[in-house]
Amino acid sequence: MPPQTPRSVGVVVALAAEAQALVKRRYLMGVVEQAAPGVRVLVCGMGPRAAGDAAATLAQGGVSALAVFGVAGALDDTLASGSLLTPAEVLDEEGLRSATDAAWRARLAARLGAGLDERPLLTVSSGASTV
Repeated sequence: MPPQTPRSVGVVVALAAEAQALVKRRYLMGVVEQAAPGVRVLVCGMGPRAAGDAAATLAQGGVSALAVFGVAGALDDTLASGSLLTPAEVLDEEGLRSATDAAWRARLAARLGAGLDERPLLTVSSGASTV
């Protein structure tokens, strides 16, 4: 039986400017917004706690899948501007590893008609000031 497509997706975004890269409109901090049919966006501010709270809010609101979207600088010289990362796992600064949904990544790759960059992604609570 093929995997089911989510009925509704909740997207966690730190900054309103990042959310506008998805759908051009005005977003309010802390307000669940209907960005498109079946897509709810919640701009939550930066950091793991804010993202976790936003994910919980979206899940309690009935979304059937969660995604995190952001625009960031990379510390990897091999990443070109505009690269799309779909990590197989996300690591935090304490070493916790969280797996992402392999079936969802595969469906995304099929829809985009391209391979995905599934390298692990490190998330930290504050940005690097020097490299």
